[in-house]
Amino acid sequence: SRPAIEALAKSLGAEIKGSVGKGLTYLVAGEGSGSKSDKAKKDGVLILTGDDFAKLLRNGEKKQETSCNPTPV
Repeated sequence: SRPAIEALAKSLGAEIKGSVGKGLTYLVAGEGSGSKSDKAKKDGVLILTGDDFAKLLRNGEKKQETSCNPTPV
């Protein structure tokens, strides 16, 4: 769900914005997202589907867990 994905993103250090502007890394958008997608494309912002963003977050969460829990030698 959107609230769960937003919470996960925030827990990994992401800042959630409501508009497209400077400093935006990703735009999570569906088909027909209109002017936000148009502006993001113009600004060179990577546009992801909700599923792609969720995968990206899950991969980031795994990397964070790995870096916090090194394998014993």
